[in-house]
Amino acid sequence: DLRGNGGGSPREVTRLLGAFAHDKVTSYFCPLKGECVPNRTDDSVPLLGSRLIVLTDRGCASACEDFSAAVKDNGLGTLIGTRTAGAVSGPSQAYLLDDGSAVLLPKVRHLGPAREIIDTIGVPVDHYAPITALDLATGRDPGVAKALALV
Repeated sequence: DLRGNGGGSPREVTRLLGAFAHDKVTSYFCPLKGECVPNRTDDSVPLLGSRLIVLTDRGCASACEDFSAAVKDNGLGTLIGTRTAGAVSGPSQAYLLDDGSAVLLPKVRHLGPAREIIDTIGVPVDHYAPITALDLATGRDPGVAKALALV
């Protein structure tokens, strides 16, 4: 369940994905000039031998979206819930300003494994299952219900 996950370490994304597939591209970092550099699964992680069902929502951002896009694009599992946040811009670089403050800007563009733009767009789900106010009030979770129906 990645709903509400604001992100984390790109390195941990490749390690976690390495438990579900080896020799797969997880994303690309593309500089303004030059060739895109693929990020790959960490193949030193033993395979679990299972597929994934991933719950996502608009709170899933950054490394969470990196993981979700890799699951979807590499056929490692099914995404359920709502489209992710669209907030994965790539690693940043600090630029020092005259007043001593700094501004952080992406130094490369992040693309998904299928070379799709995720930033400002998000990762679409395979099965749309939003949680409504009524669901919250009555203890229902359409995402979990759909996941259990697929197992």
